[in-house]
Amino acid sequence: MKTAARKAVVTLAISPEAIANAVIYAISQLADVEIGDFIIRPSKQNQLDS
Repeated sequence: MKTAARKAVVTLAISPEAIANAVIYAISQLADVEIGDFIIRPSKQNQLDS
């Protein structure tokens, strides 16, 4: 089970740069935009869910 979990992490991992870019995008919005929820997940996850 641990091997499968490690493989999933390697397969689905998001780079620190991608996380930073998403955060920068969110905090760069105009003052009249409120971010209520902020969910970051790998796009590869969508491919595995189907």
